[in-house]
Amino acid sequence: MRAAQLLLFVAQSDALRRAAIVTGGSRGIGRGISGALAEAGFDLLITYNSDVEAAEEAASALRTAYGCTVECVGGDISLTATRDEVFDRYDATFKATHELGAVVHNAGQAPPSTPSS
Repeated sequence: MRAAQLLLFVAQSDALRRAAIVTGGSRGIGRGISGALAEAGFDLLITYNSDVEAAEEAASALRTAYGCTVECVGGDISLTATRDEVFDRYDATFKATHELGAVVHNAGQAPPSTPSS
């Protein structure tokens, strides 16, 4: 088998698309990471803490710019219930048709603020 035929076979046999999970993927550095992954051909599941409007705007912009699928999950990623929702949504949307190609944990936890003296 020639190299060109082998490459064609590999490309044709790769039936699953790639998906990525990006925590904190709707704003700042996380949005930049989401864009880079979408540009590389990934579909996305992005998380956000509380700003649903910003998350939906980011998802819409990513869909328009890259033609990718984007799912959003809101909530505090440090909570078990939020993490469960992330993987439940991943399974419902992507499990049958995608391979999980990347997980980027970008969401940060800020320490509690203390009152100034």
